[in-house]
Amino acid sequence: MPARSAWSTSRPTSRTSRRPATSAWAASRTSSNPSAPEIDFAQGQLEHTGNPLDLALDGDGFFAVETASGEAYTRNGRFHLDPQGALLDQDGHALVWEGGAARFQPVGEEISVDPSGAVRQGKNEVGRLKLVDFADRGQLRFDGDGYFRASPRARPATATAEVRGGSLERSNADSITELVSMIRVQRGFESATNLIRSIDQSYKRLNAPR
Repeated sequence: MPARSAWSTSRPTSRTSRRPATSAWAASRTSSNPSAPEIDFAQGQLEHTGNPLDLALDGDGFFAVETASGEAYTRNGRFHLDPQGALLDQDGHALVWEGGAARFQPVGEEISVDPSGAVRQGKNEVGRLKLVDFADRGQLRFDGDGYFRASPRARPATATAEVRGGSLERSNADSITELVSMIRVQRGFESATNLIRSIDQSYKRLNAPR
């Protein structure tokens, strides 16, 4: 192929709780223009958590969630059940299912998911997660709240991702590369600061009383 998946988004916001370090929601900003970030859709490493409600996508695709402003897409698979048995993301948005909403027994048998996205509680299949993808992911915009939104021109494509239960996708950002980039920027800033200081001192000498 975040983060925001995940697909890391090195997109820090004040709502960092939605993007834990162990889950890649999705997108990594590689552009110097924050209003038009380039998004790195590379697959992040999968980390086993043992929590059956943690879901990771291995391959191309997104989970779909229902928000107040319509359907949105994410790679962040940290989910939980509410008291009514609905499967929700960290912000309380319900997952979208194929063929209608699914409900679980909050204190029932263990929940499991197979690679196709079929979810079972015990031996009973409760529903199948809606997985989506797009022919041109350049038609997706990151909304700043941890989700992708599809433009009217976005053409759906078949998601080929397999769902891994009990796992989360880590950020796809390479920490070493990010550190090197940060050091390079810092050195550039220091060089520019030293240059300005040198120019300022030269002006002071030129303007000093003789």
